Amino acid sequence: MSLLPDGQYQNLEQQHKLAKDLLAAARTGDANALARIRAHRTDAEPKLADAQLAIARDAGFPSWARFVAFVEIEQKRAALGPLFPRFTE
Repeated sequence: MSLLPDGQYQNLEQQHKLAKDLLAAARTGDANALARIRAHRTDAEPKLADAQLAIARDAGFPSWARFVAFVEIEQKRAALGPLFPRFTE
């Protein structure tokens, strides 16, 4: 699994919107969007869960749930700030 680099994640609302946009594009016949979804699921009619899975897998996660957990942890970690603020890396 290739995790996203620190600071390269977006909030969950943005990810959910990206999934909706991908699904809408696939439903209108966009070949690229259909290919992204079909790479992970081959159901007859793509669903939102299929688009979410495609986004999660593109980011290197095995499932949407694992991707959501990662984003939530990253948001909490960012809110805490640096562990040792007086020291630099």
